[in-house]
Amino acid sequence: MTKKKFGDKIYDYSEPEEEIIVALDFFKKNGVDKVLDLGCGTGRHIQFLRNQGFDVYGVDINKEIVKTSQKKFGLDKILVGDMRQLHFSDKIFDAVIANQVIYHGTKLDMIKAISEIYRVLCKGGLFFITLQPRENQEWRMGKKLEDWTYIALAGPDKGDMHHFVDEV
Repeated sequence: MTKKKFGDKIYDYSEPEEEIIVALDFFKKNGVDKVLDLGCGTGRHIQFLRNQGFDVYGVDINKEIVKTSQKKFGLDKILVGDMRQLHFSDKIFDAVIANQVIYHGTKLDMIKAISEIYRVLCKGGLFFITLQPRENQEWRMGKKLEDWTYIALAGPDKGDMHHFVDEV
């Protein structure tokens, strides 16, 4: 299944998200070459960015999804990994994208992940991130783990952890 409904929005997981298409122009204008797709999933953004000439690497925590992506895009650039502890050298990427991924954890998990992203970004590197706002998310808030961190008890993301933010 490549489509999933969250609230009022339907996501097509076979196509790049609009935000990534917008980021593409920004990356080109700023001389980005090497990109890390954090939480790459099935590789839709890897494919899109590679088709645009970028050198793209991917990391995802889900071993089965990584196997699928490795077969699709090559074994050496798609890795199983944890966003809180990336297995890359310091300052290796011109840009990191964390689209619909970094908020899947506690506040401390997010802080650790952002620290790792900062470590692997080159000086002046670009970081593209999507977050979950606190407003209008009641339908996703289930079991409370800590302030603004919940496990969804129903809906399309049942069982998923989310940390909601009100400012960046």
